[in-house]
Amino acid sequence: VKASEAEKNFIARQEANALAAETEGTTGTAAPGAVTANRLYVGNLHVNIIKGELTDEQWNKELSKAIREIFQLTIKLGGTISGEHGIGYVQKNYMDIPFSKTSLSLMENIKKLFDPHGILNPGKIFSDKK
Repeated sequence: VKASEAEKNFIARQEANALAAETEGTTGTAAPGAVTANRLYVGNLHVNIIKGELTDEQWNKELSKAIREIFQLTIKLGGTISGEHGIGYVQKNYMDIPFSKTSLSLMENIKKLFDPHGILNPGKIFSDKK
């Protein structure tokens, strides 16, 4: 299987094992039950965080911390927070990890230029938190 350039960009293949080891239940209290699913042939590592024994209150409080921690580690290891599916509902609230406020503002302005009515993928690229 030959991977496209976009698919190769998620994380460097040599770093995938490091990310898997870090996220496999070892990301601290933020992600006590992280489980990984790999597509190493294209350099993608998908992480599923398991609720386990957490109460709904704990889950709601800790989930975003776990996602942020995993994405920060991914960037540290040379990867990106988006793979073959692009930015979406989960990643959009963490775009501040790989991109500066200036870069995000520039991206939003470009999108507004080409999509002034916000009809193309509404709510899927930029954070809900401003």
